[in-house]
This record gives sequence, structure tokens and C-alpha cells, in this order.
Amino acid sequence: PPADLARRFSALPQTYLSERKVTQRLVVTGLAAYAGERLAQARESDTTSWPDALYLAPLHPVLDWAADRALARFARDEAPVLAAQVDTPVFCMQGMWSNERGQPVLVHWGAITGLPDAPDVEDLMTVLDQAGIRSGTVNPGFDTERLAGWQSLVGHAADAEHQHLLRLAALRAEALQPRTTEFTQRLQRWAGAQQQRLVEHGPVDPRRRKEEERIAAVRDETHNLISSLSPAGKPLIRVIAVIAPEAS
Repeated sequence: PPADLARRFSALPQTYLSERKVTQRLVVTGLAAYAGERLAQARESDTTSWPDALYLAPLHPVLDWAADRALARFARDEAPVLAAQVDTPVFCMQGMWSNERGQPVLVHWGAITGLPDAPDVEDLMTVLDQAGIRSGTVNPGFDTERLAGWQSLVGHAADAEHQHLLRLAALRAEALQPRTTEFTQRLQRWAGAQQQRLVEHGPVDPRRRKEEERIAAVRDETHNLISSLSPAGKPLIRVIAVIAPEAS
């Protein structure tokens, strides 16, 4: 992987980075079934717990890196316009919500139609396929004067994507709530048991202080890890492209 991609690997588990040495050679797959097979084989191994090919999930740093490199070809206030088989303008959006550490925990690629009065958020890849936009497709171009009235739709598209992200975040929080509650309770029980063990062990001495510091460090680190599962602050929303109806 190039250096600018390798720097993004800090979001991946450290054991994975060290065992598979992914900064030297990275193997990923977009096939969920194949990724499952490699994971099952790794679990049966006595030497590693990480598969030799990792699933290219939506939150994988490789996809963020590729998207940023593509978007970097355009200025801050620019986006490509494609002419395709659509009836009305379609705003292709990327919504990304990070945790307190700046790590993306919620990424959504959407296609907004029905603007401005009845916005509808659809899956981006589905819309691209339905519009006939795929590998090898040529943009036929069109009269750019047709874009004059579309600038006002950008804000509506961003609002629609934002509302969709809020709904996704709520669903995610609901799904994670039982697990985060369980993990938090287990952490509290563990910290309480460790503290009780120290109390029963004897008076305060340098060794006890060092152990108390270790317990506090583990507790805080685990609590921060649990908190990192949730988005924080405001999401980043950007227009990545607009699909325009082909000229008749």
C-alpha cells in the first residue's frame, strides 16, 4: 500500500497489523463468501486468528482512501455531472459520521431523487446500475445551461442525506445498546472485583498503587473503546456527483 493509505491503517486492530504486516502487503476481497471461508480457516489455525484476505467492508480504510483520491480530482466546490438514463436530476451523496477519535463509524452512499419537495434516499449502487452507469460507460455530455437551476437543490440534497444518517445512527444505536450495556456492566464488575482483591490483599504500598494504576488504565481504555462505537459531533456530507437526464 502507498504511504498515504498505510497511514489510515491505525483504525484497524493492532494485532491484525502486526500479524499480517498489511503495511507491506494488503490482501482484501469484495466477496463476502470467500472472506467468510478465509476467516473460518484462520479460526482453525494455531498460529493466527486473522484471515489472509480481509473483507472489503464499507468502513474499510481502503474504500475511504479510494473515494478521497477520486474526489481530490475536483475542487472543493465542484462535482462531476453525468448524463444517463434518469428522469430527473439525481444527487449522489456521501455521508460519513466519525467517533470522538475521528474514526468513521457510519458511512452511507446515497442517491437523492425527488428534489426539492419529496426527497427520496436510495442506495447509490442500485441507482447507478439502473441508470446504466458502470465500468466502461462513456459520459455523453449535455448542454450545461441546464444546470443553472440545480444549484439550489444542493442544500435540499444535503438535508435529505443528513436526515437519513440520523435514522441510520438511531438504528445502529438501538442495535448496539444491548451489547454496550453488557460490556459496560462487565467492565464495572471486573473493576470492582479487582479493587476488592487489592483491598483484601493488604495495606497500600508501591506495588498496590502500581496495580491500581493498571486497573484504572484498563478500565478507561475499555470504556473509551465502547464509546468509540458511537458517532460524535456532526457528520460530513458531500455531493460526489450529479446524474442528469440525457438530452432527448
